[in-house]
Amino acid sequence: MVNKVANRSTIRDVALRANVSTATVSRVLGGAGYPVSESLRERVLKAADELDYQPNKAAQLLRKQNGNEIGIIIPGISNPFYYQAIDGIDSVVSEAGQALILCNSEHDAQKERDYLRMLYERQALGAIISSMDTSPRTINEYIRKGMRIVLLDQYIKGANCPVISGNLRTNGRLATSHLCELGHRKIAFATTPLSRWTRREIYLGYRESLMEEGILPDDKYLFVGDPQNENYGNDLELEAGSMAGNAFVEAGCDATAIVCINDMVAFGLIHALSYHGIRVPEDVSIIGFDDIPLAKVFCPPLTTVRYPSEQMGKLAAMMLTDSIASNKDLDPLGIQLLPQLMVRGSVLEIRKKED
Repeated sequence: MVNKVANRSTIRDVALRANVSTATVSRVLGGAGYPVSESLRERVLKAADELDYQPNKAAQLLRKQNGNEIGIIIPGISNPFYYQAIDGIDSVVSEAGQALILCNSEHDAQKERDYLRMLYERQALGAIISSMDTSPRTINEYIRKGMRIVLLDQYIKGANCPVISGNLRTNGRLATSHLCELGHRKIAFATTPLSRWTRREIYLGYRESLMEEGILPDDKYLFVGDPQNENYGNDLELEAGSMAGNAFVEAGCDATAIVCINDMVAFGLIHALSYHGIRVPEDVSIIGFDDIPLAKVFCPPLTTVRYPSEQMGKLAAMMLTDSIASNKDLDPLGIQLLPQLMVRGSVLEIRKKED
């Protein structure tokens, strides 16, 4: 049996038959618009016809797409917050006639840097990054090389690019003050490690709100779930919540409410508490952040602070595509969107608990 794939003519075969370079063959057959004499063009077409040469359509498509792409680098794909942001980004990017490349760094700063290098080598028009990196060095290096970058949901001090985020400290204050208004005085905080700016800002808002109520923040009420060295992959936030919940039980914590760094951590924490027989909200109230779609159908429906992720994605993409269209540099400004409290069934007024 003849191996047709192995015997298929290549662009090099056409070049040899026509006695021209492969670049000339590519220009003639690809319709690139380069000036080629009519006699040379006919020679290439004749050689291609004699060899029954068929261009690789997939390779042609990839070549056309390179240089018309926008990358998005996110730390994980399990948290719906990010795919809501991606929906917003894609709606703008596709309308601009550009392709979107999705990169999952899996909470790994080095993997994020590798993706940035890949996007630069592909001549991507720009990148939107929810960064795990705490240093501006890599981002600024690619900005100096001409790459347009917008940070999403993450501020890096010294990075020379715009940032689209929520007003995170206000988020932390809003959640905590809501619990205080319902009579809670012993309020814990459950989180993944406070290495990212977003998490630290929410935590600072929580502490500020407590102090405004005359409550001295106490580290015994801080529970950090850190499964970073374990093989949890994209389930990291759920597992972090579970770890924080187990630590809460083991410590015999007397808090009547817990502020969680996001909805995914809240889900993991509620699952762990339920395993130990602790009911939400009857025994302890829980509040999250983001308002992902699952929050309103979870049991109990989760009280949470809505984080406008899709709108943030749209703004980041509009900023990037406008810069590309106008061929102007991006200004390193910051835009913060305001949160909204979504009151549901995971929080109970403490006075009612005592009646």
